[in-house]
Parts: sequence; C-alpha cells; structure tokens
Amino acid sequence: GIGVGVEEIDADAAADGLDKKKLIKMVTQKLKKSGIKVLTDLELGSVKWQPMLLVNINTVKQPGPINIYTTALDLNQIVLLDRNRRLTAVSPTWTVLTTGGALPEDLYKSVEASLKPMLDSFISDYKMANP
Repeated sequence: GIGVGVEEIDADAAADGLDKKKLIKMVTQKLKKSGIKVLTDLELGSVKWQPMLLVNINTVKQPGPINIYTTALDLNQIVLLDRNRRLTAVSPTWTVLTTGGALPEDLYKSVEASLKPMLDSFISDYKMANP
C-alpha cells in the first residue's frame, strides 16, 4: 500500500475553492476503487520505504482574474545509495506534471479534471510494478 498527501494550498487558491481535504478524499477514493491499499499515517510509518503519493498544486492568480496552476503527482519513497547502503533519502521514484488555468469559480473542478488522468497513469504503472 501507499500513503496519500496533499501539500499546503495557497491562500488565494483556497479562497477560490481549492480544498486540500476534498483532494485527499478524491485521490484516496480513486486509489481504493482501483484496488490499491491506502495506508494511514501510522501504517505508513511501519512500512519499508514509506511510499507516499503526494499532490502538489502551485497557483498564481493573474489579473482578469484567472488562476494559473501546476499540478504535480509524485510517488516519494525512501531510497538507498548503491555505493553506501547506510545512506538513505526520500526521493520521487515516479512523477508527472501538468499545467492549466481556470477562473476562480472553476479552479477546483479544473484541478480535479487535470489530476484524474495523472492518477490513472499512476495506477496503471503501480499495478504493473506491483502485480
């Protein structure tokens, strides 16, 4: 299984309806529906490599008004250096990124629509690597 997280949302984007809890719920439900176990924080801490699927949304509000956003989806895990197995770091081992723009009233729906195909791609790759 994997953990799920969403980075902090910019105050302007949150005011325009981009909601961290709704995004976590949407990502979690999609993963569970596909058969991927979603770990609690407690479970994640006890799993080797601590795999965490992390959503990061960066927004910039432009005049007009329009929100320009970048949505990144990363699978972060603890990795080992081959030359020294005692050295570890947290690093993305899978990543995808997209950009878009939306009016304030459409920001959540637009980000959600951009995130869904990214999640589909992750789920497909995850299932190939973890049959």
